[in-house]
Amino acid sequence: MIRDMLRELLAVSVEWNTIAEIWALELPAGQQIVGFAGLGTPQKLFANRPLSAKGNRMLVGRAQQVFFPVKNPLWVKLYEQLG
Repeated sequence: MIRDMLRELLAVSVEWNTIAEIWALELPAGQQIVGFAGLGTPQKLFANRPLSAKGNRMLVGRAQQVFFPVKNPLWVKLYEQLG
């Protein structure tokens, strides 16, 4: 259920990401990172199919998304396996 919710709100097409894992950044005390934030835009569930073909539809999107370059990959940890 969490995978479906993330896919819908983040508008991540099936071809882009299977959403099999969730990762988290553990920022050490005293460290700072800079990121870029914005609302996700609606995308097709299956990017390479026309709408309504084999169940294709638009994902809602509109959730706040943040991108940031990872300064130290050791700060990134697996949070949860989704299957």
